Amino acid sequence: MNVEPTEIILNKLKQELKEIQDLQNNGEVWIKYSYTISPLITTLNRSSRIYKYSYPTFLQKLRDSLPYTLTSLFLGWWGFPWGFIFTPISIIVNLGGGQSLLKKMEREVSLKIDRYQQRYTQQLNNIK
Repeated sequence: MNVEPTEIILNKLKQELKEIQDLQNNGEVWIKYSYTISPLITTLNRSSRIYKYSYPTFLQKLRDSLPYTLTSLFLGWWGFPWGFIFTPISIIVNLGGGQSLLKKMEREVSLKIDRYQQRYTQQLNNIK
């Protein structure tokens, strides 16, 4: 059994995790905001474009989230029942500073590293 492909993937994932952590350590933040609209009988819960900040203040994030929050506030409630569910969630996420994508990416890459580490260990044990 060939262990090298798993080892190569594991090393690439570790490098990716290091790059994400370096961005965070340098104050880089990638955020997306949420908005909900309910045209007629449907409800659509969508995300904004990605906003990239370096050491953002709360007021910067609040200013950028304002159009999405207002859109949800005025256009999100009208779909039943999902408008009443998704609209408050969108508003709360936006007022809380949005969703941090770098943190989410860090969690996902860490989970992949754990899975590949387990697979790599199993492969090494099978070789012995």
